[in-house]
Amino acid sequence: MSGDSLRSERVLQRRKELLEAAIRTIRQKGIATSMDDMAFEAGITRPILYRFFGDRRGLIAAVSEYFATELMDSFQVVMEKNEAALETIRSGGRVDVKAISAEVIDAFLTLVENDSQLYRFLVASSGVAEDLGLGDQGAPIMSFVDMIGKQVAVFIGEVLALSGRDSGAAEPWAFGIVGMVHFGAMWWLDRGVITRKRMVEYLSMLLAEGLQSDNLALGSKVSRSRPQASVRRVQASKNIRRVMVDLPDSKEDFTNRRYK
Repeated sequence: MSGDSLRSERVLQRRKELLEAAIRTIRQKGIATSMDDMAFEAGITRPILYRFFGDRRGLIAAVSEYFATELMDSFQVVMEKNEAALETIRSGGRVDVKAISAEVIDAFLTLVENDSQLYRFLVASSGVAEDLGLGDQGAPIMSFVDMIGKQVAVFIGEVLALSGRDSGAAEPWAFGIVGMVHFGAMWWLDRGVITRKRMVEYLSMLLAEGLQSDNLALGSKVSRSRPQASVRRVQASKNIRRVMVDLPDSKEDFTNRRYK
């Protein structure tokens, strides 16, 4: 190995160590974490931290990339199941939209729950970046929201095409779904009044009612005669009203409620 290669490898290793120190600090202190806090955890001064990451935005971008990698790793099994679902649709079979939705949502919420401080930090950093007019480079949360949205769009687009429908709806639907889950996750973290299992159930129920009501995942041409659609919509409306009535307003209120 040449001298330049060895130095480059050492720089990358040191950068990795500093990033790990920054992530440890964020997990401990949350959104209030400063560059000084990160430097202290790493046993260095702030200028040295800047030397490796450029500035605060550069460090946040590195943290965002780390989180996105973790997220995609957790999605790997789910995406493989989605591919299997597409094969079922291609062969004319039917898939359980609610089950697929629940698996994707649960994978996301599990990561958010296990690394909530890091997720909150990235969301808060995105808000500050937007206020300062820094654009996409300063909005780390949007990078993996965009990444997930595109993957969901590919899946929905193929399902629509196989069902003989206009696949132009795939991308707006996909980003609408991802946005719903993202902001739902923030509400869930902030309020803390229901379990992850219950949150997954509520969100997947909403998606399944909307998607299956149009025979989206049947793998065949959509019938123009849909006498059961109105019945399903009425039931969905009742379910949503029940959720709104039963939902507690706070953790204290939740202790007096019983969720089965």
